[in-house]
Amino acid sequence: MPRDSTLESRRFNINIGRLIVPFDDQKSDDELAQLCLESSFDLLILRASASRNLLANALSNIASHRTIHADTLLYFQKSLSDVSPSSQTQSMGLLQASEHTAFQQLVREVFPNYANHYSANPMLDQALCLEGYVEWASSLLNSDTGHVFVSRTSAGQLASFIAIQGDGKTAEIALNGTAPGSQGYGIYADLLTFACAELGTMGFIEINTSTQSSNEKVIRTWVRNGFNYMTAINTFHVMRFN
Repeated sequence: MPRDSTLESRRFNINIGRLIVPFDDQKSDDELAQLCLESSFDLLILRASASRNLLANALSNIASHRTIHADTLLYFQKSLSDVSPSSQTQSMGLLQASEHTAFQQLVREVFPNYANHYSANPMLDQALCLEGYVEWASSLLNSDTGHVFVSRTSAGQLASFIAIQGDGKTAEIALNGTAPGSQGYGIYADLLTFACAELGTMGFIEINTSTQSSNEKVIRTWVRNGFNYMTAINTFHVMRFN
């Protein structure tokens, strides 16, 4: 059933809900479309397996709603069981408490034009999309299950980051990116190698991540670093006509 998304509703000042369809869900595409029709949300963000290749058609048949195929997320996984220990370097490590403000500024530099399911929807304020990433990043700083790995320039400024959430066994890259001026030098790839090695040392056995199918550059980096493709999920924005 669709659920309230309080943070997104407050951010965009409209009533937003989310419907995440499990892979083993037996509902038909038409039944999912009916749930969208009956929901009270102004915007329902629906995510379902890309193998449901007729779902877009079922959603587009809801006469009272407009549907946007907002993105396709590709999911990847890497085993950490045989990762070699990292080579200690002064330029990479965990984010320090004194760097929190700089970290939030780095997020603002990384994501202003980032393509995602929010940016695909012209009804949403794109400036608020950016603040959503900053809010998300800030929540990671206060998480007991989070780790933020960073790479620093020779001057000590933050150049790249990989924010992790995990349960002690499975780590997930929640947010990551590199400052525009630091891209193209392999900094992110080196940080990824470092983070995986550190997580392996901490006892994590695997790391998961996902991104939009259009984000080919980072996908190539993940594959070169031993990540394997797992699955694909489509995101739809189903909006009630006013």
